[in-house]
Amino acid sequence: MNILPKKATDAFKTTSEALKRITLADIYTKIESLENRLDTRVDTLSERIEKVDEKFDKRFDKLDQKIDTQVGQVRQEIGQVRQEVGQVRQEFGQLGQRVDQINQRLDTIMQMLVDISKKEK
Repeated sequence: MNILPKKATDAFKTTSEALKRITLADIYTKIESLENRLDTRVDTLSERIEKVDEKFDKRFDKLDQKIDTQVGQVRQEIGQVRQEVGQVRQEFGQLGQRVDQINQRLDTIMQMLVDISKKEK
């Protein structure tokens, strides 16, 4: 007893016969075709990754050069600032000496004034 209609049974037989005609060679051919497509895609992706990597390397090198240049400029400016600070220190030292000289002169003048006032008395 067959519970499927005749058309369904015929379709099943046709499908079954088609499946029987598929051989291992057909399956291996299809697998090989899929492998080739996959290899092609992998190769394409590898090439794209290499290009991105090259671009990254170039950009990184440029950035590294810019950083080196800027660090060199900063070091040069720090050297100039240190030199200027040294000059300011030297000038403060000279100013301190001048203040000491003025204090000595004032002390001398004060002593002279005291001596003059004593003589007048």
